[in-house]
Amino acid sequence: MNNLKKKSDIQKRQIACLARFFVGPQLPSVGIPLPSVAPFIGDNKPFIGAGSPRGFTLIELVVTLAVASVLLVVAVPNIRTFVQNSRARTQINDLVTDLTYARSQAVKRGLSVGLCPSNDGATCLAQTSWQGGYLTFIDANLDGVLDAGDTVVRYRRALSGGDLLGLAVFPSGTTPTILIFTGTSQPPTNLPLGSSEFRFSLSDPSRPSCSARVISVDSVGEVSTHQGIVSSCP
Repeated sequence: MNNLKKKSDIQKRQIACLARFFVGPQLPSVGIPLPSVAPFIGDNKPFIGAGSPRGFTLIELVVTLAVASVLLVVAVPNIRTFVQNSRARTQINDLVTDLTYARSQAVKRGLSVGLCPSNDGATCLAQTSWQGGYLTFIDANLDGVLDAGDTVVRYRRALSGGDLLGLAVFPSGTTPTILIFTGTSQPPTNLPLGSSEFRFSLSDPSRPSCSARVISVDSVGEVSTHQGIVSSCP
């Protein structure tokens, strides 16, 4: 009798354990204590944070979109202007670097060093617009042109962003298509009589009311930069 009673008690405990299986309102129990959170397969919802899960209301969504729209309207023009100004500064710095390099190499080598517009890095173009690219060359035979005996030492590709770069002389005269630095650091053969300096003008056609950036090369080869006459843009 005692053995039968013990077997009956064991079976009852086993049935009680099986009744607590996780497919239902309870989690599987390993040990005596039950888990504190019941699974969602049953009568209980999943436990997420301290409160019940919720989403955005329509009012919250509309307010968020309105704030985001205002921020975009304010920020996008400023970002565009920043990118344009940053691009112009980079292009100016590149040109100033090349002009300074040409002057220093002319003095160092005791030869003429020229710059001219080029779209292929091998030949000079007979034009005063330089936005399509330009090169620097050693004028070994001192004839003021790029020919078979000369060496190209640098080449800049076309300007990005549609910016325009042109060369002119100031205050008057015919503008040459090649800028020459000599071993005495002067460009005497290129600067027309009555003119005091070359002027490169860098401008953005998408902002016609803005002033152009100007890079000047005077009669002794000194390079300087300054803003144009009109300045209505940051």
